[in-house]
Amino acid sequence: MKVVILGAGTAIPARNYSPSGIYIQAGREHLLFDAGPGTAQCVECQTGKILWTERLEGGEGWGSVVLAAGRLYVTSRRGVTSVFRPDPEKFELLAMNDLGEPSHATPAVSDGQIFLRTAKHLYCIAED
Repeated sequence: MKVVILGAGTAIPARNYSPSGIYIQAGREHLLFDAGPGTAQCVECQTGKILWTERLEGGEGWGSVVLAAGRLYVTSRRGVTSVFRPDPEKFELLAMNDLGEPSHATPAVSDGQIFLRTAKHLYCIAED
């Protein structure tokens, strides 16, 4: 799986709220994984067909979706980070982590670490 930026001719459904999604090439498929107001979504880029849309229990997604270690991360305005698998077949929630305070930031990834900013703190999450 590799991350790609798609050029002209990509058919993505229009909506009023459009945070940045992440484009992934999986075999011949080009997919957009996106999180909008309270939902996560997978879209087939070539056709614009929505493959699945699922409600995120952590609340309204605010930041952009990021990919790290084969997982997708998005943090809600309530400060809940949802972690899910980049699978075009089905939505699979792997974890929900409540930071305990609001966040309006996109998770940042660097050198195997994930940085999460909330209203009062900056967290760094990494494996030992």
